[in-house]
Order: sequence, then structure tokens, then C-alpha cells
Amino acid sequence: MDKKKKLFALLSSANHPVTGKELSSRLNVSDRTIRNYIREINEEKLIIQSSSNGYWLTVLDSPCNKRKIESSLVYDFSSQNERLLYIAERIITSSEEADLYDIADDIYISYSTIEKDLIQIRGIIKDFHLTLLRGNGKATIQGSEESKRSFIRYLLSQQDSATVQNTLHAICKDIHIPFDTLKDLITYQTRQQKLYASDYAIKNILTHVIITLSRLQNKYSLQLQSSPSAKEKEPESICAANIIKEIETNYNIMFNTEEKNQLIFLLMSKTTRLDHNNQTRKYTQDFISLEYIEFTKQLVENINYIYYIDLNDSDFINFFSLHLKNVLFRWNNNTFNTNPFSDQIFIQNPLIYDIAVYIANEIRNRYHCKLNKDEITFISLHIGAVIEKKAEESHTYKALLIMNEYYYPVSNYLYQFQKEFQNKIDIVSIMQSIHSIDIEGIDFIIDASGEPNRSYAVPMVFISPLFDRKDLNKVYDLLNKLIDQQHTNTMKHQFHSFFSKDMFELEHYEPDANAMIRYISEKLIDAGIAPASFTQSVLEREEITSTSFDNKVAIPHSILCSTSRNCSYVIVNKTPMKWGYFEVNIIIMIGINHNQRRFFKELYSNLLEKLQDMTIIQELIKVKSYDAFGNVKNYV
Repeated sequence: MDKKKKLFALLSSANHPVTGKELSSRLNVSDRTIRNYIREINEEKLIIQSSSNGYWLTVLDSPCNKRKIESSLVYDFSSQNERLLYIAERIITSSEEADLYDIADDIYISYSTIEKDLIQIRGIIKDFHLTLLRGNGKATIQGSEESKRSFIRYLLSQQDSATVQNTLHAICKDIHIPFDTLKDLITYQTRQQKLYASDYAIKNILTHVIITLSRLQNKYSLQLQSSPSAKEKEPESICAANIIKEIETNYNIMFNTEEKNQLIFLLMSKTTRLDHNNQTRKYTQDFISLEYIEFTKQLVENINYIYYIDLNDSDFINFFSLHLKNVLFRWNNNTFNTNPFSDQIFIQNPLIYDIAVYIANEIRNRYHCKLNKDEITFISLHIGAVIEKKAEESHTYKALLIMNEYYYPVSNYLYQFQKEFQNKIDIVSIMQSIHSIDIEGIDFIIDASGEPNRSYAVPMVFISPLFDRKDLNKVYDLLNKLIDQQHTNTMKHQFHSFFSKDMFELEHYEPDANAMIRYISEKLIDAGIAPASFTQSVLEREEITSTSFDNKVAIPHSILCSTSRNCSYVIVNKTPMKWGYFEVNIIIMIGINHNQRRFFKELYSNLLEKLQDMTIIQELIKVKSYDAFGNVKNYV
């Protein structure tokens, strides 16, 4: 829940003034932040009073006024897009024509403003095959019930996760069915039928059920269609029937055949019957077409060639083949998958997200199925899981252990290391003396001998012969230092070949992102570094999802089109330009040579990591020459 809304809820439930100290403690913020929250709330309307005894709400003369204030705290109405979503939701969820004057009063805008907003809302709902009708100060949205529900799901998907939760809880309160009761019912019934669903899947199913119940209670049901029903003895059908029976029995909300089929199809697309702990090839193929498995294997091979990243893992192939099956089912049945962390994953894991974009593009080419941003995010989660697994298996540092068994049995030491550093440290040799040490092939030395310290040509850490928690932290510190040093060395080694003075500009502006892409691409083509098809390839990648980040940087690039060498063209502008979701000052177009892609992967990952530091970004925006830009090396 938004903290301003929590503040309002705390004051609303209190029967006496609440001190700033108590509020700051309950919300886990400073006293100053509490004062800022109150000032922001009171800017709209003076509803919070204060004295030496604390803060309290002015008299709320009716429940209606309370709802108005609560709703104004949920949405950021300084943003026109947020306001549009709120107005559209008010209209489409109204049981009769929505009064536009009431809506304008509720959110403190003029009637002329709401009239302008309706023009944009009409354009938004057109994509959902809906129309907006208005007259005499009232409005309604018309279209099929299925289209209306799709639009309601879209409205929820545009909100942050906290606001979605608030909205769903509010709907449940209106229909007099506890939110947790529905969630527990869905979770229990899916488990009973051995249908496995992730937390995201449960949230999607729960959202569908809550929207359905709200519409049914207001006498809006789906029209019966001639589409075939699922087999009654299938696990998804049994699960849906049990959920519906429980709701109909306890809450007297009746489902028709089409509503039941919708829930069955949703369960089929969001869950899988496969036991994740029993993944044999034969068992997997009982549920997945061999075509999906072969397609996934081809993707793995292509990704290894293009990105030099190995996803060849039996778990990944099985899980992703299942995911592909469900993706295509959702697409064919016009259902959505939502992920509340799409923007966060895109920003924090751009390389993984870029691989997911490549996969989405291949799915579109093969199956003519265009995936939305949330579906691409789910693909990136699969990729991230297998990369993390392989990283644990492959990034192992080789260590030499020096210890005297007189103090502590070697077997105990090895047990401790295996327990704490599995897949991170490999003890390749154990010696009882510091004399005649062979350090060939050794990354570092762990000296637990208790003898006088000596220096070696490789890093080392001195720990006590009894190995306690303090020693454990010492080893971790050295391990992290080695990892950071490896990243730094890679960055410094590749920097000069990746950036160059003749591919650097200051203060060059274009009207939009596509125009900037064309400008820079032509520079690389004219220099003989990129082929003629490079421009179109970069534009196609940009069309799938924007390459801008929330750190004022955009990194446009091609997925498939190889350049003659790894390179970048940099433009730094003091005035930001709109690029997809964000405003950017720094544009770094990168070219990837497929024969050098192994080095590029390390450089790209390190570059993105360093560019998350806003201190570096601010310094880069202020540079006045390429030499000054080159000083970024000092930060890595």
C-alpha cells in the first residue's frame, strides 16, 4: 500500500490525535517525511489538522467523502496517464451511466479537463473494440462483455503492484467475498488436482476470478459461444468445477457454461500438470509436443552462437518448452499474462532481457505470435534461472589449503568449505607446510597453518586453525575481491577497442529515437564497420521494446546483424530527449562482431553495471571532450 494512503488509514482509524513520532514509527519513515506527506495531502484539500497533541483528520461528513479522499491518494493525478486510467475505470465499472460531473469533483479537475481526457480514452478503448458514448454529462462504455473484461485487466496491468492489490481488495469488499478466502480456495484446488502454478500464475488466476465475480454480481455475464468445452475429467476442468461450486454454494453467484470454460482455459494456460521433481524426457513428452522441444533446442543453439551464453540445460529445455506451450495457448485464446516486475527486470537485467527479446522475436517469426512486455519478462526469468545455475557450476575458484592437522582434522575443514563454498571454491591441494608450494593453476591460498605470514605470487588469506565465523567472512571478502578484480580487468582490457575518438559526439540532437538510430547507423555504415542492413536491424530491435534505461542512457543495438568488430558510437547531450519509457542524455549504439562476442558479453555486462552509478552518469553528461569521457576508466 502507498505510504500516504497508509497514513490516511492510520489517522482514519484513530479516535485521538496521533503524534508525528508514532506515525513515523508505524510507517518506518522520518518525522520530516511524515510532514511532507501531510503537506502533499493537504495541498488538494485541508483534511489533516495538527496541534501539540498530534495529527487528526477533519470531520468526514459522509462515507462518500472518505472514498473520494482515499481514491485521490491511490492515484498520482499530477500524471495525465494515471488520471485517464482512473476515469476509464470509473466509467467501465459503473453499474449505470457514470456521472462525469461527480468524477470531476472527486478528483478535483474541471469539467473541461475531463472532456479532453475522454477524447484520449476513446482512442485507448478502440483497441479493445469498445466505444464511448456520452451525453447530458454522463458516459458509458459499450461493447462485448469479453472486451470489457479484457480492458479491465489492461487497466490493472498498468498500475503498480501495490495499487493493484488495493483495487482487488476493494472489489472483494464490494462483492462481500474476502480476498484471502478466494486466494486460499484457488491455491487449495490447484494443489488438489496436482496443477502447479507459480505465484505470478496464482495472482493472474485470482485477478480473473475477482473481475468475473464483480461483473456477475452486477448481472454482466459472457455470452454463450459455440466453442467446444473442455473434457470434464481433465484436472483443469475438475479444478474449475470445484472452485465454481464453492463460490456458487457460499455466495450465490452463478456461472454459465462460457464463464466456466473461460476459467478452465485460464487454468490450462497458467498451470502445468508436470511434476517439476520428476522430469524425465519421456514424461515431459507426454505433455509437450516434440516440436516445442526441438524449437527450444534450436533457440539454445542460436543463443550460444549469438551471445556466447550457454543455456543447454535439461531443466531449461523442459521448463521452457512447457512455457512455450502455455504462451501459445494464451495467445490463441486471447488471454493476458501480467508480471508486476517487468520494468524492474528490464532495467536491472538488460542483457538477459535482450536475450528474451530475441526469443520473443523468434517465436513471432515461427508461430506468428507477438508477445507483450510481460510475456517477455517471464521468458527472461527462465533465462536468468539457468544462467544463475550455470554460473554456480562454472565460476569456481581453485584454492590451495595450508594447514597443520595437529590443530584441526583436515576432513572437518573440507566439510566446512564444501558446506559454505559449494560451486564457488575448489580445494585442489592440501599442504601441511608453507615450504615448496606449487602455485601453478591456483587462484588463491588459504593459510590456516598458524605459522608466520609469508607472501606469495597469488592472493592469500590467513585464517585461524579452528575456523570460525570470522574466518569464514575473511574468505568471502577475498572471494568477492577476486570477482570484482576480474570484472575490472575485463573492462579495462576491452575499453580502448570498444570506444574511439572518431565515434564520439557532443550535443547532436534528432527529433526522436528512430531518427537518432538512423543517424548513428549511417555513421557506422559509412565507416565500413556495419553492413547496409544494420539500420533496419537496429530499428527492428527497438520496435520490440525500447533500449532506454532509467539512468539517462539508451543503448540501441542489433541482435543478429554482425559488425566488422565490437564497437560503439557515443553521443552525449546536456538536454535529454524522449526515448521509449525514459528521458536520456547518453546514447551508446553498440555493434557486435560475432567472432568477438565472448569478449563483448563481459564488457556489456560490466558497462551496464557501472552505468547504474548515477555519479558516473552525471560526470559523463558534463564532459566536454572525448578525453574527458575516457576518464570513465578511473571509475572501474
